[in-house]
Amino acid sequence: MTTIVTHQGYIHGDHLQVVYEGPFMFKSVCDKIFVSKNKQFAYGTIGSSLVEDRSEIEKQIHAILLKSIDAEYNIANRFNEEEYTFPTALVLTKDFVVTISRKSNSFTKSSHETIMSIGSGLDIMTAALRYTNDITKSYAIVASIDNVTGSKYSTISTTKLKVLK
Repeated sequence: MTTIVTHQGYIHGDHLQVVYEGPFMFKSVCDKIFVSKNKQFAYGTIGSSLVEDRSEIEKQIHAILLKSIDAEYNIANRFNEEEYTFPTALVLTKDFVVTISRKSNSFTKSSHETIMSIGSGLDIMTAALRYTNDITKSYAIVASIDNVTGSKYSTISTTKLKVLK
């Protein structure tokens, strides 16, 4: 479980990893957002294992992003769910933000100014960030309500990214 959010040219992801084994819940700490090897985007996924092959996920995201450059691109009309294996991703590029959801067969492209979030605490995070305009306070609020989101987080800026091509 996690909460990943983009805001003002940054992507943030909490560090709390929760694994359920029967009646037990195990917590550990790990990174959940990454810069692609080609440095053209940063991303976080939910609903997939953090040990999955990131190079394959990055290849799939890159292909979808290249299609999204076309202003007429509509994933609902041209989407093939075999194109990717991760359930949901939040992706930050130098120029825009994208959410890709296999479950709802949706693709949403937005500007850096728009708050976009995915994960178990997405609604709380969106509300907290709109109210506080402070990512640290917002993660603290989410963590106090959602027991599978941590208050510690990582951040990646668009300044670390190259132009998408």
